[in-house]
Amino acid sequence: MDAVTHRRHIIEVAERLVIEFAGTLPPGQVLRTVHRANRLVVHSVTDEQRAVDLCESIARRLIRDRCAEVGHPSAPA
Repeated sequence: MDAVTHRRHIIEVAERLVIEFAGTLPPGQVLRTVHRANRLVVHSVTDEQRAVDLCESIARRLIRDRCAEVGHPSAPA
């Protein structure tokens, strides 16, 4: 897995989720969540696209869980 390419993909995921969850959670929280999800995935999955997809899926779940914790009613599905 090329580290530069992987980093670029993770940045794209982070940017997309920051925009999607704008007004729901602060951008810094979304970024931290994406990077946390990436750390969970990066050494477990060897296929680049699968790693990025899994990272995004985990990040979305963690973000939705966080929205539920803070009681935000408009968290995207």
